[in-house]
Amino acid sequence: QGTYPTVFLSFAGIKADNLEDAKSQIKLQIAGLYEQNRYLLETNLLSDNEKNMYQSMTMTMSDVECCAAINQMCLYLSRYYKKNVIVLLDEYDTPLLEAYTDGYWEEMIGTCRQLFHAAFKENAYYSRAIITGVTRVTKNSLFSDLNNIEVDTVTCDAYSDCFGFTEEEVIDALQCQNVQEF
Repeated sequence: QGTYPTVFLSFAGIKADNLEDAKSQIKLQIAGLYEQNRYLLETNLLSDNEKNMYQSMTMTMSDVECCAAINQMCLYLSRYYKKNVIVLLDEYDTPLLEAYTDGYWEEMIGTCRQLFHAAFKENAYYSRAIITGVTRVTKNSLFSDLNNIEVDTVTCDAYSDCFGFTEEEVIDALQCQNVQEF
């Protein structure tokens, strides 16, 4: 913890009944990421052109800028910290589920595919990424062009000792509370 620069975005709040509002909400999240890392503008690591690009990452950024934004932030952070970045994307699927419900699935899947392709496939400046959501990631869908993707669900044993409670821990906790039947 604290040894790698980290890009964290949550799409949990991307809930809109139309494509334009959903894209605006995504842009708001990305603009917030750039605000959090504004100290990068005070360094000599960014060229004048990069500083101009950085400052254009606002709510009014174009769709093209939005799709490149995570990749660019990883470049800037990697350069600053001299280490590749960890990317955490929480609830990647919320805007997709909203789009499915409200009838703009095709457009949103295209937007997310471009964003994720630039952020994860074409990005040489991150060391690893963790993408969470309630919808199972399939290798032949939104993430089909990503390499070395590993899908773990809550029923997988791979990380059962890292998150939540193991069966043994639950039994021990119940016994500590004198609960005999379980």
